[in-house]
Amino acid sequence: MGHSFEIAIKDPVAEEWYGAAGKTGTLAPPAEINWLQELVNQKKLPQVLQDHFQSKSCTVFDLGAHQGIVALIFEKLFSTSGKIIALEAGSHNFKILQENIKTNHAKNIIPLHRAAGDAPGFIEFDESMNGEVSAEKMPALSSKVQVSTIDGLSEEFGTPDLVLIDVEGYEYPVLKGATRTVSLKKTVFVIEIHHEHQRVRYGSDLKKIKDIFPSTSKFLVGYTETGKIQVLVGDDWLKKTDKFFLIVTPE
Repeated sequence: MGHSFEIAIKDPVAEEWYGAAGKTGTLAPPAEINWLQELVNQKKLPQVLQDHFQSKSCTVFDLGAHQGIVALIFEKLFSTSGKIIALEAGSHNFKILQENIKTNHAKNIIPLHRAAGDAPGFIEFDESMNGEVSAEKMPALSSKVQVSTIDGLSEEFGTPDLVLIDVEGYEYPVLKGATRTVSLKKTVFVIEIHHEHQRVRYGSDLKKIKDIFPSTSKFLVGYTETGKIQVLVGDDWLKKTDKFFLIVTPE
């Protein structure tokens, strides 16, 4: 089921991703959010998290929020009485994120012009339309952006029920900044794992990502070719080189 929003279409990426809905139209949740919705409906999350999802009182960290579309959809689904902390490092996308929040009266979304990483401070961020942490310093193309860790955000806003991560291959450094939050075993992570050539620029591999989480964690792995998630079984995902989605739940 889709949701109606008024979305600002101000660049070619937004036109490609959201333009079909028109200026005011219906946007369907992305495949990974539909997958999470299925887990909630099937009562496959730990009970305390299940209660927060069903009561729509989730605290969510949306890391790499782009222009806020997923945050808007997620507020409707799970956080009408919770809060969504939406981090976006790209200055253009952050301005559109703020505009989309204001236009759609999304009072539970808190936008932050920051990147997520493994330590607080500042980092060079590539200011392209679909930006990413700069693997090399390119002053003409990048800008310095404040960095927050997931653990730091947890201290600032409370332990999240859900962390959404879409950071163009920077997943491992972001997760390194979440060790205390992970250890509490109260949070579901939904991670878009990017292609291997994107991950290796930041010293990441899938075994390192898996080892961030306790051995008792449940790893749900899926990929989409048609817009519908196809689930993989076992540890074969540790050998994947293409893009996929990873949902990690505490046990």
